[in-house]
Amino acid sequence: MSSPKSTRQEIKDPLNTGRWSDEQYPWRELSREQRWAVWLFLGVTVASPLLFGGVFEWALVTIALGHATACAAIGMTFRREHVSLRPLFLVAVFTALALWTAVQAMPLPCAWVATISPKSAEITQSVSQLASIQPMQCTLSQDPGNTRLQVLQMLAMACATLSGWQLTVAGFRQTARAAVACAALGVGLVSLFHTLAGMDLVWGQYAPVHARPALLGPLMNDNNLGGCMLLGAVPWLGWAAVERKVGKRLLFLVFFLVCTGVVVATRSLGAMGGLGFSLLLFGAWYARQRLRENQRLLPKVGFLALVLLCGSTVIASAYGFFAEEHGVHKASKAELLIRGAEFALDQSWAGVGRGAFSVAFSQVMGSDLRFEYAENTLIQWVAEWGWVLGSLGFLAVLYFLFRGRPRASVSGMAVWCGLSAFFLQNMVDFGIELAGIGVLVAIQMGTLGVSHPPKPKSALSGSFRRWACGSWVPLTLALGATTATLGRHATSQSVGAQQGALEAAYRSEDRPLFEERLREALSLHPSEASFYVLASAEAVRRKYKNAPQWLNRAMGLAPGWGAPHELAARMFLGQGRLMQAAIELKEAAQRHPRVARELGCGLLSEGHLKNVEGIVPDSRNPRLVYLELLSSCPKLPDEVASQIDALVLSTDPNNLQARLRMAERLLRSGQFESSMAKVSSQGKPEHDARAYILFARAQTAAGDTDGALSTLALAKDQFPQAIWPILSTRARTHAQLGDADAMRADIEALCGHAAGSAKRLADAVMLMGQLEAQLGNRSRAIQAFRDAFQFDGRDAALRSLAHVAESAGNYRMAYHTYLKLLNLVPSDPTILRAKERLETKMRKPTGNDMFEATTVGSNNGQQRGETP
Repeated sequence: MSSPKSTRQEIKDPLNTGRWSDEQYPWRELSREQRWAVWLFLGVTVASPLLFGGVFEWALVTIALGHATACAAIGMTFRREHVSLRPLFLVAVFTALALWTAVQAMPLPCAWVATISPKSAEITQSVSQLASIQPMQCTLSQDPGNTRLQVLQMLAMACATLSGWQLTVAGFRQTARAAVACAALGVGLVSLFHTLAGMDLVWGQYAPVHARPALLGPLMNDNNLGGCMLLGAVPWLGWAAVERKVGKRLLFLVFFLVCTGVVVATRSLGAMGGLGFSLLLFGAWYARQRLRENQRLLPKVGFLALVLLCGSTVIASAYGFFAEEHGVHKASKAELLIRGAEFALDQSWAGVGRGAFSVAFSQVMGSDLRFEYAENTLIQWVAEWGWVLGSLGFLAVLYFLFRGRPRASVSGMAVWCGLSAFFLQNMVDFGIELAGIGVLVAIQMGTLGVSHPPKPKSALSGSFRRWACGSWVPLTLALGATTATLGRHATSQSVGAQQGALEAAYRSEDRPLFEERLREALSLHPSEASFYVLASAEAVRRKYKNAPQWLNRAMGLAPGWGAPHELAARMFLGQGRLMQAAIELKEAAQRHPRVARELGCGLLSEGHLKNVEGIVPDSRNPRLVYLELLSSCPKLPDEVASQIDALVLSTDPNNLQARLRMAERLLRSGQFESSMAKVSSQGKPEHDARAYILFARAQTAAGDTDGALSTLALAKDQFPQAIWPILSTRARTHAQLGDADAMRADIEALCGHAAGSAKRLADAVMLMGQLEAQLGNRSRAIQAFRDAFQFDGRDAALRSLAHVAESAGNYRMAYHTYLKLLNLVPSDPTILRAKERLETKMRKPTGNDMFEATTVGSNNGQQRGETP
């Protein structure tokens, strides 16, 4: 192992004023291998949160392998001159937790597991009987596949802690801390760029599915993004405080403001509260240190005022957002924390297994949402590791954080305040549970508690010291090898990979393959409800006798999901038990209305069910949502649609959408006055663009075209955002009046509002063709339909063109148009029948040379400009 050529440079100033680090070797005196090791560490650290925070399995494996490699490289190239007990204590804690996590995922005799964790043994035995998996060994974890992934994450955090410690004892403490701050700053800048550029995809590749972040970026949860910023905001402020060069100080302040601005933009109350607390704490400590040293306060007043102003602003913003939300979201989070704490205390001392909180908590929460985390680090650890190791591990981390508090270093205190704010935020949010953020915290923790030169009480000496210093190379190599071995199988054993393979087997309708995939998935994740839902779907599709058992198991694992009840409804419907099917469909709609929409639409549209009330939930919110979904069902009979809207109005009398649908049906049936009454109040339309348009259509149908134009003029002034449907309706009104010029003027205005969109232009020109045909201007209509096809290439334009040409007697044009349609939609029976009909007509002479055709495809009698 090579070592630097110069001795350590000790800083006399206890506040480290004007220096980048407490003590370090000059970079130029490092060997090439040491430089490569440091650059590898910097690259891996900065990239960790940018890889979606390690949410995806491939990202977790990449982060773990990267930090294991960096840890091994630093261990082999840097020489440790002393060993401190405090970082060893933290490494021991992480190692113990990683070992216990491995034990939780280890196959054990079921008799042992039944004694330690009866629930886990019961789950394994029920899966073995239901899926005919014999023999099946038990595990302490209720989800051993996810637990093995968590072993990988724990090893990544252990490697990150060792890397931070090794760089610190080698004299590069601030380099390790700066890597974490740069990682936080990088995430913030990337998120700001994505948001300001109006991007919809992260890195141009991935669109958030279940998340709607305030700032689009690699960390797609606002709480995660805000927590990551805490690790960079206050450290940048600390470096600005000790930097003497004005340029660098301003740059560090800009970095601090960027991180602070991102925290506020996330609207994460936990992150904003933590940042405000850390800023006020750091400002108070900084002022106290300056007073103690009797230094001039005047030059520092501006800096201190900035700190206090930022802290107060952040806390005020957090309070404002809380007041704006009326505490509704916070009440649900408080309920989650209470339920999570009760769940954690109900578990055995062994816990449900690291990474198994999600599947285990779904069985007791009874919600259609999947809670991946407990939103509280202590509750999460106690639930997964058990109340013994979970609480001890949490207390050990807090003890290390408290004992590692810097006494005099400004930059060190800033880092400590950022870490304290992060752990404070994790009492109401989660962040350390993600590998991409957890490794940053581990690096910062690894830089704490190491003094230069080492104190006698904190340093080992003699032969044990030499053994401890030399053992890091084989230790880091062993950690790297273990991480690589686990990462090799991690991606294939994850829930996402197993679910994808199972869904592919289900779609292929390959029964042996599906059963093989199902056994493999359940052996890794015996409590994953989604696997039981897929198994239930297969059993219902093939009408297996054990389909009810699969459904009952899925309902027990996820009582808040609607999919098992919807599948049960399909099973009962296949058996002809309509009443039981309606009951199960109602239960599905109560939990997840969208899941029950397709089957509900099928029953109502096909006339199998006349009473809508029998499948509608009783609770107000899911009831209204499900009724709105049913109202948009295709081919819905008018009597059923009327019944749906009546139920909506009985639940919500002021629901305008239901009244609009009822008015639309009344308008189609010719009841113009009743239609206008449905959407009006005191003789005027409701303040809604659709109400104005529907009111005008009813006036037009009743013959009051002047009133309709007046209503549309008012709508145009009040609802400029709805200009398209308003102009379309006015064009139809002018066409009904026979005012072709006014109608064309409206269409031209529509084309102007298309803003260059080919689809919008095609819509406007299609409307012109329809209205010109209505007015009897067939040549103009034909030209309009031709233009619409040129704009958008839609077959509807050619169908309208063929219809107008045939009605005008131009059979040749209609025939060639249908031939072109067959190229777009081959084997369409309607087009084939029209083609045969035209061939028959074209063989019969009409006595008119203009339309006479003796041979199909000849040019006799063809008029100029009539060929499409």
